[in-house]
Amino acid sequence: MPTVSFVCENDEFYTMRNLSASVLRMFGYRPEDFVDNKRSFAASVVFPADLDLIDEQAEAAFSSNSPVTSRVRLVRSDGSVFPALIMSRALFDAKTGKPSGFSGSVVDISDLPALHGASAILTAAKQTP
Repeated sequence: MPTVSFVCENDEFYTMRNLSASVLRMFGYRPEDFVDNKRSFAASVVFPADLDLIDEQAEAAFSSNSPVTSRVRLVRSDGSVFPALIMSRALFDAKTGKPSGFSGSVVDISDLPALHGASAILTAAKQTP
């Protein structure tokens, strides 16, 4: 199953700090183009109508201590759009306890029609007290 693993910052572009090499096969981009936003940034591969959903996923991950899964549309380097699942978990700064970023995986579900559907957050994040 085509999967990309990532670690990114909690900033407006979700700056990549680590990205698996499989992003070349899955998206057509070289991983080093994304790390530190060298040539591309993570939000730039999200289908424009799904950008708000990515921000909602980030908020859901920060408000819980659980992984959050969403179905979104992403864009390859050739401009083709494909359905994907994004599973992520918030990372917190050990000293301050404040959200610092995310760790997760992206799965291309193009060949899994049973998983296709509208873009949405698929898990109900539990609120932490």
